Amino acid sequence: MNTDTINFPSDYHPSKCPVFVSNEITINAPKEDIWFWLTNITTWPDWYNNASNIQLLNQKDGHLNSHSKFKWRTFNTNIESTVQDFETHRSLAWDAHGLGLHAYHAWLIIPND
Repeated sequence: MNTDTINFPSDYHPSKCPVFVSNEITINAPKEDIWFWLTNITTWPDWYNNASNIQLLNQKDGHLNSHSKFKWRTFNTNIESTVQDFETHRSLAWDAHGLGLHAYHAWLIIPND
């Protein structure tokens, strides 16, 4: 993965982190559909078993936006997150803070043929 295309905050840049994980997947779906599922956090548990107890803190529509703050649970850890990067149909990222955890989770949608 070319990490230069993700807008990492300086503290979370892979060159400064003790742990960095990157996953890539190619799927046959329009970027608009992918964006819908990534930003519709009320449905995360439907497709990601490690997401639960999701609660948007500063809005009620169930979809992430550039100012979203949310609480959730993943891998038996309670997390508080704030969206840090939001470019519709292209990039989405949030920080994650929990007991002993400070992380950055970024999604990058790259259309291809």
